Amino acid sequence: MASFLHPAPDWIVCGLGGKDVTRIVGGKPQVTLAKSIDKLRELRRIAAERTPARWVWLTPVPVDEERAGANAAFRYGASSWRNADVAALADEVRAFDDPVVDLVDVFGVPAHPELQGRTACIPPSPASNGSSRHSSRRSRGERGLPSEPSNPTTAPPTGRPSLRGRPVEAAA
Repeated sequence: MASFLHPAPDWIVCGLGGKDVTRIVGGKPQVTLAKSIDKLRELRRIAAERTPARWVWLTPVPVDEERAGANAAFRYGASSWRNADVAALADEVRAFDDPVVDLVDVFGVPAHPELQGRTACIPPSPASNGSSRHSSRRSRGERGLPSEPSNPTTAPPTGRPSLRGRPVEAAA
């Protein structure tokens, strides 16, 4: 963590913990929820001791469980994710005292297909004619999204404040 804190940052945006909920061979998450929360609290404590930086938490992003399960690389590594695990971690992160950007709320469960992006390891669907660029050029309305993106610091798609009603500037 020392390299993060020199020179001292103004902000620390922490979106850790998502890998902790990865399941290997369908078993339990790699790290227990309690242990994940303990590790996150410890990181926060260390940062508070070493810098006056303002802290913002990001909840983990929900997954498309079926899509991840169909991914050859994830199958090879016997890795899987469950949105119930993601949601449990997000619930704990929301309880922290610092501002929280709730990506579970913003992306939806599972994450809206147009917000998941495409990667080289997931082949494009036949409907996209093999072009991932084509889908990104469509208007938001054509992709089933609101015509104007919501400001995530004040009103995500569900209308609930992402930062518990506080603008980022006031989240000191």
